[in-house]
Amino acid sequence: MTTLLRRFPFRRSFPVEYLGKQISLEQKSLKKANCSTVIKFASSKSFYRPASRSRLHLSNTLCCQQTAYIMSSAEARLSDSVQAAKVKFQKPYAVHKVTSALHIFFLTEKYLNMELDKKRSQYKCGDRFVTLEKVQNWIDYFKAGNVKPVGQDDGKGKYSADEGLSSKVSLWQGDITVLEIDAIVNAANSSLLGGGGVDGAIHRAAGGSLLNECEELRGCPAGQAKITGGYKLPSKHVVHTVGPQGEKPDVLRSCYVNSLHLMLQNELRTIAFPCIATGVYGYPRDRAANVALTTVREFLEKNSDKVDRVIFTVFLEEDKQVYEDLMQKYFPIQ
Repeated sequence: MTTLLRRFPFRRSFPVEYLGKQISLEQKSLKKANCSTVIKFASSKSFYRPASRSRLHLSNTLCCQQTAYIMSSAEARLSDSVQAAKVKFQKPYAVHKVTSALHIFFLTEKYLNMELDKKRSQYKCGDRFVTLEKVQNWIDYFKAGNVKPVGQDDGKGKYSADEGLSSKVSLWQGDITVLEIDAIVNAANSSLLGGGGVDGAIHRAAGGSLLNECEELRGCPAGQAKITGGYKLPSKHVVHTVGPQGEKPDVLRSCYVNSLHLMLQNELRTIAFPCIATGVYGYPRDRAANVALTTVREFLEKNSDKVDRVIFTVFLEEDKQVYEDLMQKYFPIQ
């Protein structure tokens, strides 16, 4: 059992039922409690009364400052690096709202720690998942004759050939929701609550739990990125980023930079990008691809040792042609 809470300010105790176990919020019994969760509240004036079946009834709203956890091995395995207190609330929430957030946390950990065969049985895509080994890197893709060679200006491109970097990127045409990798990127809207296109497809494939977690994120501004669990997706995580409306290169670049930063921050090694902002947001696909490839090339030049693969995922034939042409410029093959 790993204790992630050093001190607990309450003097009185009261029962809370969570995940089928009784939790006594009392400092003296904290270390001895055989429970899954401990909730730390900022308010000490809240009045509680036990109801039938020992469930907690709340007389007045309380302000939840942070949450901490005592994990039993039966629930999930967390490393010491997990910051359990990162779930913070700035507004008053009732107990059911707090326990909802805790449930999301445990559900995410459940999927991350689930045995692979068991998780595969829950994929919405069934056995249509695609592992990294089935996605050719750019070198193999090019040499397989899938690409029509295009000439560089005067034979001198801006980027030199680098097999190490070219082996770190892929062009893959298909449904991004079937990729069994560390993270896929969702071209989301600012609400993060699902929408059309790839956004809706990812939410449908992940199941309702993804929407529940996205509701806790309270939206995302254009150019920024946030990360959630993947749930019933083959991908372990989903990075949600909001593209610009119209042609705004700096904002689009920020989408890729912030998504890649989250990849490093969470120690992930594989990530797949869709075509961000080229749909209803109206970014010209060739210029959007230039931004994407420039950003990823510059990122890999500094962080290639921390990445196994960056996959550019396309669905339309027009996007595939654009990337086949431009990748020869940014990742030239000798």
